[in-house]
Amino acid sequence: MMAITETHPKVLFHALHGANYAKSEIAAAFDWFVDRAALSPGSVRNEHELDALISAWAAKQGTLQQWSDLCEPRTQDMIFPAGPVSYLWPPADLK
Repeated sequence: MMAITETHPKVLFHALHGANYAKSEIAAAFDWFVDRAALSPGSVRNEHELDALISAWAAKQGTLQQWSDLCEPRTQDMIFPAGPVSYLWPPADLK
């Protein structure tokens, strides 16, 4: 089964790191994130690639670690035109 997830990588980065990253600080933000997420070293060229990396990591971690879904419980008021979407979020003690 394929799940649709939604991430907000800059918000997640801020929640985990306690700071935002600017376009001029992409390399430092990437280095911090790679260390924090225990990923293999590499590089990104811009903030879009970093956002994609954070989003992919969040989807994987959210599924494997069973992060909370911010959309639970679902209500009839929610609109999901593409089907159910999960907004996965790590537990408070992940920092």
